[in-house]
Amino acid sequence: MFTFKIIKTPKKNASVEAWCQFAATAPRKMVVKVYRQSSKSAVNGRVLPLLEERIFSFDKRFAIYTKDVFADCIQVPASISNRQIKERVEKCQKFPLLIVERCGGFPSSGWFRGIAITKDLILAGVIAEADMAFKYAEQVAEMNDFRLLTDSDVVFLQKQMADLSRLFDAVGCPVLPGAYWLEGYIGDEKLVWKMGDFSKFGSMPLAGGRAKLIIKL
Repeated sequence: MFTFKIIKTPKKNASVEAWCQFAATAPRKMVVKVYRQSSKSAVNGRVLPLLEERIFSFDKRFAIYTKDVFADCIQVPASISNRQIKERVEKCQKFPLLIVERCGGFPSSGWFRGIAITKDLILAGVIAEADMAFKYAEQVAEMNDFRLLTDSDVVFLQKQMADLSRLFDAVGCPVLPGAYWLEGYIGDEKLVWKMGDFSKFGSMPLAGGRAKLIIKL
């Protein structure tokens, strides 16, 4: 018999340890909701960094291949490097391609590693629930051996926004309207992709500027 533990949001005066446990184990949507409702009071000054550490990272997600969404799926070993994945994708002919780590006896499914849009563009994740300072985006990319999108990537992707949103919805990583950090600068400001009704390039001051994140292998 299985039992499920109900996770509750800690009270404002709960210990930092209780908030740390909540941030690490609660469903992502729950953590995001609490983060958005939080104000910068004395207690939240200690709690917000714990919530941000979870939100500004990529949860391990399980993805399933379906022919109505992806042209094909390749399964890779859990220990495979991003470089090795790119070498495998170079040999593929069908796109978009779902890339997953092998997971027991589940065919055409596993832990999400990326979506190959083309042989040269493999998107590896989206953080769209909360805007972040560029230093966080940079740290997330470097720690996971990821790269920021370039302006040429975005020129290509803007023509496929409907398909892009559909692909990431299928793996539980929605692409939401807003600004996304890119590689490059406009003068002294960071280059961003302003996604929405009028998708275009823009810039964001590094001091105080906040945006979302899409990264690639």
